[in-house]
Amino acid sequence: TKDSLTTISAGDIKAFHKANFARGGLHVAVVGDIDAAALSDKLDEVFGDLPEKQTLAPVADVTPKLGQQLEVNYDLPQTSLQLAWPGVKRSDPDFFATVLMNEILGGSTFTSRLFAEVREKRGLAYG
Repeated sequence: TKDSLTTISAGDIKAFHKANFARGGLHVAVVGDIDAAALSDKLDEVFGDLPEKQTLAPVADVTPKLGQQLEVNYDLPQTSLQLAWPGVKRSDPDFFATVLMNEILGGSTFTSRLFAEVREKRGLAYG
């Protein structure tokens, strides 16, 4: 919340960084003219000081409250509609396939098929 932001200290941010940024949580893609030994040396130089594993606290499962309707009136010239539905856990084997499907169908506004069809082809929406 807006009020809770003022309670976050530099120590909180450092603790978050230490818990989240670890070698075990990294995914690195490399392209270009570099051999495995040179790459290994460079990765050790850049990431070697990070802890081996993340120390994340598990997030409790929640039961979504579906079927709710919330109406908020804004002084905007056009309608904005946002829908939410329970997501797929990161530990689910289908997580990355779901992320890819989301991007293709509507995740990234300007590159999605949904955006191309609704805005570009039919001119039915601005965003």
